[in-house]
This record gives sequence, C-alpha cells and structure tokens, in this order.
Amino acid sequence: LNDGSKIKSLKEYLKNLKGLDGKGGTKKIEKKNVKTLKTNFIIKLPSDIDLRVVAVNSHLTFKFDLTTQVNINSRNTNLMVMGITNPLNNFDIVNGKFKSNELDGGAYKFNHLSDVQIAEVQNLTIDSEFSTMKIGEVGEHVRIVDFNGKFWIHNFSENFKNFQMDTEYS
Repeated sequence: LNDGSKIKSLKEYLKNLKGLDGKGGTKKIEKKNVKTLKTNFIIKLPSDIDLRVVAVNSHLTFKFDLTTQVNINSRNTNLMVMGITNPLNNFDIVNGKFKSNELDGGAYKFNHLSDVQIAEVQNLTIDSEFSTMKIGEVGEHVRIVDFNGKFWIHNFSENFKNFQMDTEYS
C-alpha cells in the first residue's frame, strides 16, 4: 500500500484483490488464503542529509540527534527521536504517538495523538488538535496553538523569554 492509494486498511485492500484464473480471466481471491508479512528493517543514513519521510502505519525510531532539515508527514505512526534542532523542520503527524528529548526550531502539527512527550522545547511552533501533550521544560520563543487538547507543562527554563499559548476547549 503506497501513499497515493485511496485504501484505508489492509482488509479493504484484500476485499477487492483479484487474481488470474487458468483461462486468463480474473477471479476473486479469498482473504483466508492470503498471508500478510510484517517487516522490520534498519536504514542507515549519513548525518548531514536532509530528510523527508512519508509514513503510514509505521513505527520510526531515530537513535541520534537530527540537526539537518527534517520534513515528516505521518499517519497512524509512532515516532521516537533523540533531539531535533533545525529552524526549517516541518512535522505533520496524525494519530499515533510522539516522543523526543529535545525540539529546537521548526513547526510541528499534532492531530489526534494519544501521547506526546517532549523533554525540552524552544524556538518553535506547535499546532495541535485533540492531542495529549507532556512538556518537561519550555525554553525561549515557544508558541502553542491548540484545540481541545490536554497539556502538562512541568517547568520553564532559565533563559525563558517568550511563551504564547492560544487554546480553545483545552
């Protein structure tokens, strides 16, 4: 299932799957005769490469700090990163979970995330809807726009300067 497909789930895809019969025609394939395969793999990247990720129904873990430009568009994905530091970062995450030690710079859009845990934020904009967010420490120049979310903000850093939070029903 690639990103351009209109299929919502594997079950829907298998429902319309057809194969060839012995006469060159098509016949419906029974779902019970189809085996699914779950894959796990590791991709190694150079540390100085810009990253653009489109992920659906995935689990992504970055075990290092991302300092180059990162664009992530994900649906139904769990995303874990050590640290992200670049003012040009752009994240759009719908459904899933997000964990990070540090976010410095960029724009982050979280919709319907069940668990967002960030240890430290600064120089960024977060736009969220219907998400549960825990932030350990708020640094300088942080803007949060939210609709119907839950927030736990535990501390403000020593270099705290500007924090703007616009919320509705939160």
